[in-house]
Amino acid sequence: MGNLKQDTMPVIRELPDFDRHSGNRLERLVFNYRPLFMLFMTLVTLVLGYMAVTRLELRPSFEKMIPQSQPYIQNYLENRQSLRGLGNSVRVVVENTEGDIFDPQYLQVLKTVNDELFLTQGVDRAWMKSLWSSAVRWTEVTEEGFQGGPVMPDSYQGSPSDIEQLRQNINRAGIVGSLVASDFKSSMLIVPLLDKTSATGQSLNYHEFSRQLEERLRDKIEFAGDSAARKAGEEGKGQYKVRVIGFAKLMGDLIDGLIQVMMFFGLAVVTSLLIIYCYTRCVRSTLLV
Repeated sequence: MGNLKQDTMPVIRELPDFDRHSGNRLERLVFNYRPLFMLFMTLVTLVLGYMAVTRLELRPSFEKMIPQSQPYIQNYLENRQSLRGLGNSVRVVVENTEGDIFDPQYLQVLKTVNDELFLTQGVDRAWMKSLWSSAVRWTEVTEEGFQGGPVMPDSYQGSPSDIEQLRQNINRAGIVGSLVASDFKSSMLIVPLLDKTSATGQSLNYHEFSRQLEERLRDKIEFAGDSAARKAGEEGKGQYKVRVIGFAKLMGDLIDGLIQVMMFFGLAVVTSLLIIYCYTRCVRSTLLV
């Protein structure tokens, strides 16, 4: 086998011996003026970092996520004032795992969920729908004409007669399969959302709204106040399950995931710096890399 010859560059150990005119124009600009270049890059990094901390905001918008060029969507946007409650909303399902919705204790839990959602900032209260909402009504035709009323009896006290009246009203309202599950083990609350909160006039903070749903509903109802179990991804051990879907909840979960990704990124940077420092034993080399 022939000898393998490699071109080797001379090692320059002293800075005055380095040819400042070697290399192309970009190399000479960077290395001959490296103190100024490093100062400039440091200033740019600090300015961009300051802007990222103080000005960067996550503003997810429901309308920006839908195909606005689609004819049906355009028709909705033109008539959205007449279609309130049909756009941006969340749906909350409360399930009784050990019975059905005609359990007085379940109905009391459902009332608690309804009241918590009703008082949450950003909810369009007039268009909420649930078994406890007066907007959910039943109608029927009798010999005397039309009759109707709210699905939840006005005089409800949890007695067997009240439960039977509720059962009849649900069947007459035709909400089985929509607000009420076909197996009568769960019911749903439809919660329309406002673009801006009434208290501050600012856009709805989906991350904060999602956090309130977790703390006020799932922690309180499903996990009996044990928020650590919910954050650990454990299953709720209570009798009642709470499930939430909707654009606002999705955005809140995505923001939570983004925060976790940033934390892992920061941890990876710190770990890399420690490994490099242990190898080089030089702070300057570690920071430059």
